[in-house]
Amino acid sequence: MNVEMWVRALKAARAGAEVSQEALATLTAMTVPQPHWRTSTRSGDTGGACVEVADNLPGVVLVRDSKDRSGPTLSFAPAAWRGCIADAAQDPSRRAD
Repeated sequence: MNVEMWVRALKAARAGAEVSQEALATLTAMTVPQPHWRTSTRSGDTGGACVEVADNLPGVVLVRDSKDRSGPTLSFAPAAWRGCIADAAQDPSRRAD
């Protein structure tokens, strides 16, 4: 679906007109950002006690256990997450290694 078709489908959906399932799926995929998970740089090959972080979403940082990707996800305000990282960097005793 090109941009022009996407814009037409979006306008139709907003106006309450019927939109095809394909167009609706494309609209959803293009308008709902998906988390881009990255593994801790300290994880290594064995996994260990590591987390994955998704910090590409507006207004939220998501954190999950790298060994249980379908398990619970924690969410933090970006400022709170930055504070957590800064605090961990200041106090090596809080690190999992």
